Amino acid sequence: MIRYDYSTGEYLTLPATFHEDGTLTARSIITSIGVFPYRQPDGSIRRELRPPEEVFSKETLDSFNGLPIYVGHRMGKDGLEKDQAKRDEWTVGIARNPIGDNVYVATEVEIKRQDGIEAVKSGIRSFSAGYSCDVEPSAGVWCGVPYDAIQRKIRGDHLALVPVGRQGDQAVLRMDSAEMVIGDDAALAVEDTNSNKEGRMADNMKTIQLDSVDYEAEPAVIDAYLKEKSRADSLENTVQAKESEIAKLEAERDSAKEKLDSVEQKLAELEASHLDEAEINKRVQARIDLMALANDAKAEVKVDMSDMDIKKAIVLAVYPKTSLDGKSDEYINARVDCAREDVALEKEKNDTANVNEGNLPTTKVDGVDSAKEAYNRMVERLNSQGRK
Repeated sequence: MIRYDYSTGEYLTLPATFHEDGTLTARSIITSIGVFPYRQPDGSIRRELRPPEEVFSKETLDSFNGLPIYVGHRMGKDGLEKDQAKRDEWTVGIARNPIGDNVYVATEVEIKRQDGIEAVKSGIRSFSAGYSCDVEPSAGVWCGVPYDAIQRKIRGDHLALVPVGRQGDQAVLRMDSAEMVIGDDAALAVEDTNSNKEGRMADNMKTIQLDSVDYEAEPAVIDAYLKEKSRADSLENTVQAKESEIAKLEAERDSAKEKLDSVEQKLAELEASHLDEAEINKRVQARIDLMALANDAKAEVKVDMSDMDIKKAIVLAVYPKTSLDGKSDEYINARVDCAREDVALEKEKNDTANVNEGNLPTTKVDGVDSAKEAYNRMVERLNSQGRK
């Protein structure tokens, strides 16, 4: 697990001193023993014990020696940053020589870089230790305080200068025993001889509650925190508004897509049922030819009869003795083809007789020979088409 410890207390500390070379040195508390609340991802609070045997073990104290100091916590994508180039980029100072008194751990701190100095001058003076640890899920009570888990194998990673510590002003860079005087070359520490300086600082402190815990801090620090919180809340509201707008646009997009799908389906149905002009002309011409044949065969037909009924009427008109009961459409179509040939042949004979001999048209007799001839022609035509 990764933990950020905002410890408290001014015990074991030395006030900050600004040096002529532009650096700042002090000694400040960075962590302590005790039970500390941590907010979980689901919003619940888990209280973790940091016991003395872990905090003051040689391995833990050694891990706090030489820690880089950042302005604010800096995280890698998967936790504590492992890229040394980034760590060097963020480092404004260093912590050395950790000491303890069985309650607190303090270190000497040196702020070297200008952005770190400016952060301290602006009121960012609390220290927060970033460290890794194993969290043992073991509940109990320590010094009358219940806890849910124990931190083991605490290993320091960095110190961060932050506006507000976990429990007030104990783990802060002390400025109360000196006033900053800015000269031409550097900021110098001037000793304050007022013996009641601690009382003056306490009178000037304000209390702010974060996650159900009261913190004491200077008014400027609290104002800076509240401004940042207000800005964060404003950004969160903006994000929520944008998310709502995106959801609305997605709903409108889905509705438009459904309408488009419906229109495309109707268009496909219309195209499926559409007959092109060539097909219509073909059917109309076939109907005209069929009615003309019925007229030549002197078949009794009506305009509202189906094509097949007209064909039957033509066959029966040309071959009166024919029975079409139970005959297939293919058979009737073949008989119509024969009838067309016989009607054409008969018409040609009659036209020739009328021109050359002036005789009256002869009547077609559907005898045995003519029926047989028609049948033979039908069989021959079907065979030529590969049909039986």
